[in-house]
Parts: sequence; C-alpha cells; structure tokens
Amino acid sequence: MSLFLAIFGYILRIHRISWLALHGISFSSPGLSTTVRTLSLRLHIPRPSNPRWATISLSGITSRDSDCTVSLANATLSLWLFPVLFGFTAGPWVTTSLDGFSARVFSSKHIPRWVDLLRGNIIYTILDGDTIRLHNLKTKIFFSGLTGSEEGYDGEVEKPGVRPGEEHDEIRVRLAASQWHIMNIRHRMYNFGELEMELRRSWVDGRGSFVMISEGGRWVKLAAHREEDYVYLRASFFLYVVSFLTFDPNLTI
Repeated sequence: MSLFLAIFGYILRIHRISWLALHGISFSSPGLSTTVRTLSLRLHIPRPSNPRWATISLSGITSRDSDCTVSLANATLSLWLFPVLFGFTAGPWVTTSLDGFSARVFSSKHIPRWVDLLRGNIIYTILDGDTIRLHNLKTKIFFSGLTGSEEGYDGEVEKPGVRPGEEHDEIRVRLAASQWHIMNIRHRMYNFGELEMELRRSWVDGRGSFVMISEGGRWVKLAAHREEDYVYLRASFFLYVVSFLTFDPNLTI
C-alpha cells in the first residue's frame, strides 16, 4: 500500500505502508525537500524499572533547503510515562537519540536560526561552562605561509599573501578533545566522546571558516538544584496525573 498527496505545492509520498511502519517517505514544499527511508513505531508496557510506553524510530533522514543540508543516519524517540515519578529522567516526557548527524551550511551569510542557536549554546558552554570530565585536550596553531629568509636571521621573513597578486594564506587553530563533559548554568550537559574543531582565518582579508566534528555526542538535561525545580520531587501523584492530562509546561519541560 502506498500514498500520494499534493495540496497547494506541498507533496507527500509514501512508497509502502505496513503495520506500524512507513517506508520511502518524501515530503517537498517550496524551498524544502525532506526524505525518510523508514519510520516505525513500537509499543511497550511501562514498568517502574523502564516506564517507556512507545518508541519511534527513523532512519535515513535527509532535509535540504536554500540555506543548508541536514542528514541523519538514525533517530530514536522514547516516550515515557511519569518519568520523574519513577526517577528515570530529570523531567522530559520524550528523550531523543541521534546517530550520524551532519549539517552543511552553504554560506555563513545565511545561517539557519536553529544552527545559530546550537552554535551559540555550544560556544557559550565551552567558554563559560563547568568542565565535569576531560580525558585529553590538544591544541595546535599553524602559521601557514611563513617562510625562512634567504639572508638568514637578519633578513626579512617572507609572508606570502601580503603583497598584491599573491595567494592569500591563513592561520589555523585546531583543538582536539576526548571524553569532554561540560555543564552550563541551565543544567544542560554536553558530552563529547571525540571532538575536533578547526578555525581558519586569513590574515589578509576577512574570510575564514570553522569546522567541528563530534563523535559520541550527547545532550542531557540534568536535575536542577534550584528551589523552584524541586517541585518535581515534592509533587504528589495527583499533581503528576494533572500534569499528564494538561501538559503543564512547569512540570513536563
């Protein structure tokens, strides 16, 4: 069984529909194209040791618009029943696991809003957060373009890229870290299994580039220690039932 819908320029195609699973999903709209290889749903019986009632799995996700291309190998969404009551999570009713995430921004002049927010959160956490754990950290600086002088130490050092018509050279700053766990003031923990970053900057003009590669990365919301957040611990069972029915953001986010 397949499905095809087209409404006002929005097109949805599903090549095959089976029990609790969709295969070959594609969605397109003006300026956006998204494909998903497989989407499946699994139902569970919640238990105190594992209060999960459903798992949504997606694989082979690719999304492209005029600003960037995003790809994801696998994504898993776990839906919990009263996670705080059973002491399983710090509050979220849904946890997400991403595998093989990659984003390519075509131009630094047109950065998507979500990429800008993600970059800002990570940079702020690295610069102003608390390092909980760090196994290894290495930094290197490359002054590319500097060459020796033909007249020895007394002569002028050649700097390719400074004179008109020469190739522009750049400075590179590289950082590599392993098992880096950082927490910011909002009780968000960023865990990097392996992290490599490189900043390239021309010393002639204003151009530059930044690349970050992360493996085994995780984002975790920790239990807060502020007085107002202890409502999770002091709330009664009736309060949790009300929050589940009304989705009160003060209790569920």
